[in-house]
Order: sequence, then C-alpha cells, then structure tokens
Amino acid sequence: MRLLILLVVVGVIGYLVYTGTGDFVGVKKNNPVSAQVQIDKTKEFACEQNLKMLNDFVKTYMSTHGIDNPEDVTLDELKQYGLRLPHCPAGGKYVFEDGKFYCTVHSK
Repeated sequence: MRLLILLVVVGVIGYLVYTGTGDFVGVKKNNPVSAQVQIDKTKEFACEQNLKMLNDFVKTYMSTHGIDNPEDVTLDELKQYGLRLPHCPAGGKYVFEDGKFYCTVHSK
C-alpha cells in the first residue's frame, strides 16, 4: 500500500515538474511576438504611472499655492517646486500643455 502511495506521489510530482519546467525555461511559450507585446504593454503601463504621478504633482502644486486654473501653472514653476521629469520607457517625451502632462508616444 505504501509503495502504491509513493508511486502516485512521485507520478504527481513528476507531472508537475514536466508541465512547469517548460514555462520556466521558456520552451513552451517561446514566441518572440508575444514577448514583445508584453514588453510594450509594460512600457505603456510605466508611462501611464509616470503621467499620473506628474499630474498629481501639478494638483498638489495648485492646492498648496491656491491656484484654481491649471493653465496658470508653468513648467518652470513646477521645476522650482522640485519637479524632476522622468523619462518615458518607450523613448517619448513628457510635454506640459494647458496644465497637464502628456506623452508624445502614449498620450492620445
């Protein structure tokens, strides 16, 4: 009985190793197109997070300085307040227009 249980356990572990190893070493899903799509999605997500952080910075600046209209804020004022512009992971530039940041690659 113990031998049968041991064989079942070894069989289950072997099956798990067999099915999991292919993904781990990249044998099963070795599709460069899907990998590039995932990289592009990751870069876009990182850019969206950068834009969110930059636009939150503008809102914080406006609330601490009593500014109601975002168009009254300039990039030089934000830089004097401590803003450091990050880089878009896809190589785009962050542009500040009408009180809001946009990316030249990812913004619509």
